[in-house]
Amino acid sequence: MACKNRTRENKIKRKIKNNVTKEKIIEITLELIGEKRSSAGVTLSEIARRTGCASPNIYNYFIDLHDIFIEARVKILELYTNELVQSAEKSTGYRDTMLNIITTMFRWAFENPGWYYFLHFEMLPGEFGEKITREGHNTHDKMASVVYEIADEKISPEYARRISFIVHGYLVGEISKIITGRSLSDDNETYMRNAIDNSMLLMDALMQKK
Repeated sequence: MACKNRTRENKIKRKIKNNVTKEKIIEITLELIGEKRSSAGVTLSEIARRTGCASPNIYNYFIDLHDIFIEARVKILELYTNELVQSAEKSTGYRDTMLNIITTMFRWAFENPGWYYFLHFEMLPGEFGEKITREGHNTHDKMASVVYEIADEKISPEYARRISFIVHGYLVGEISKIITGRSLSDDNETYMRNAIDNSMLLMDALMQKK
């Protein structure tokens, strides 16, 4: 009976290991970053344990922990970009579209503070890597396309990208103050609404300057 139980247990363990994929490892890594609100303290052994495999199995997919973090950051950028694009697609007109995108930026950061902190504040050792750079450019390109379209193509694509970059930079600064507790306000909702209003003023001013 004991031998049968051990055989069954070994089969289950092999099944768990066989179900390990690169995507699953990234998914678990994102869960841990979200729980810890940072990548600090996230270890290879913890990722392996949560995934259900031995640590050496991780090396079948990644060079090291740094490599996992690069892929995790790329995934966060993809998720973030998709949220912004979806909010734009559900909107109509200039003001409605921009308000939805900007509000989505705040809400996404509030719902995923660990990911936001990891994305904007944590430095990875070495070069960022081609994937992160490419995904970052992809985010800005898509937002610039939205700005270009809602301006009815009355501005150049280059100027649309410039507007997107400036407004996004302002919003990242305001969101970061809230995430890190440096907003000097006890009412985050009011601070957020003021920041949204200010970003729309900035957007309007940049549009008129065209």
